[in-house]
Order: sequence, then structure tokens, then C-alpha cells
Amino acid sequence: MPSFVTTERRTRDAALDKWDYYEYNERGQVVKEYDVRSSGGVLEANSPVKASYDYGNNFGRLRSKTTGGVTTTYTQDPYGNFTRIACGTLGWFRRGWLSAFVRNNGAMYLYRYNHEGVRCRKEGEGVTTTYYYDGSKLLGENRVSGDTTTRIRYYYDAAGITGFSRNGANYRYAKDALGNVTRTI
Repeated sequence: MPSFVTTERRTRDAALDKWDYYEYNERGQVVKEYDVRSSGGVLEANSPVKASYDYGNNFGRLRSKTTGGVTTTYTQDPYGNFTRIACGTLGWFRRGWLSAFVRNNGAMYLYRYNHEGVRCRKEGEGVTTTYYYDGSKLLGENRVSGDTTTRIRYYYDAAGITGFSRNGANYRYAKDALGNVTRTI
């Protein structure tokens, strides 16, 4: 099976700049992720594999991931929705909308959607979150836990999201040259 290796630059922390190397199959799916810390960030023939991904004869769907000798198996329904992942079980509405997530520890989350298929409510672990939109643009959310309500409102300009307010305190996003949010100020 032909494959190719490419690099993707990822910044996981403002102070850490790291290169990650991925090997892809002919479908463009990641099959290996390499650990290049020991070689100073350079991919070498003996670079250890940090993670490997197996799609098997599963119609291109992820079947398992192996990291550090531990293999996690994924189960999917006929539509390609994951029904079992490492940390829990997922339930789906007919249109591919997530309906429920049950963590391995028993915690349950329920999800609801508006007529356009946009998530408008999430309930779980004593917290109910209601989302507010203008079309598909998220304007805000209210998180209610007991007698406490946390209000979050999002701000936009022509280029996209610029920040948010949480219970009246304002925060702005710092972005890189590509427009990715790098931190909150």
C-alpha cells in the first residue's frame, strides 16, 4: 500500500514550537505519527512511532489506534458514526447528530438540536448549557448548574470571532497570521 510522509507544524503551547511527522496512506488517512524529540525534531529512519492507526478492511473507517503498546479499538455504526471510543459510548440521531455520550465512569450527557441541525442544548453532570445563534453563528451560551448561571457571549468582526465575555468580564483572542486563536487575553 503506497504511503507518504509529510510534516505539520503544531504549536501546543505559546512557549513550545514543535514539528510533528505523519505518514499517510493513499486515501490521505494518518497511519503513523512519529516521535522525533530524541532526534532534535528531524525524522530519521529509526525514529520511533508514537502512534499507529489501523483502518483494516473497514471501508476506510478507523478501526484502532495503538499508542505506547496500548491498542484502543473503535466501533462504528453503518453510517460511520463512532459508537464506542476509549472513554465511553456514543448514541446518534438518524441524521448523524450526537444524541448522547456515556463516559466509562457512568456520567451521561444528552444533546439537542434546532431545526437546522445546530446543537442548541447540552445536559450532563448537573449542568445544562443552552446555545444561542444568529443563523449558524454562535452568539452565546448559558450554563446553569443548580442556582448558578454562567453567561458567555461571543464577539465577531468581519474576519471572524474576536473574543467573548463571561459573566460581564471581557476577553479577547490573540491570533496568528493564519487567523488561528493562539491565546486569550
